Amino acid sequence: TVADIEQRARMLFDPLKRPADKALVFKRASIKALTVNRQSSTVAAYFTREAQHNQIAPAHRRAIRRIDQQYFA
Repeated sequence: TVADIEQRARMLFDPLKRPADKALVFKRASIKALTVNRQSSTVAAYFTREAQHNQIAPAHRRAIRRIDQQYFA
C-alpha cells in the first residue's frame, strides 16, 4: 500500500534520530550480495532490512549476534 511505501521511505531517508554522544556505526555491505540479482526490488529489500536492523537497540543487537554465533556459526 501507499502507507507502507511512505513508511519505508521515511525509514530509509529521514535523518537518524540518535543521541549525539553515541557514534554511528555503519556496516559495509558486500557488493557481491547486490550484484548477484540486480533487480531493484532485491536492492530495496536489502536496504530495508539494513534500516530495520539499525533501529534495533544495541543491547538487543548484541544478543541477536550472540545467539546467531552460538547456533549458526
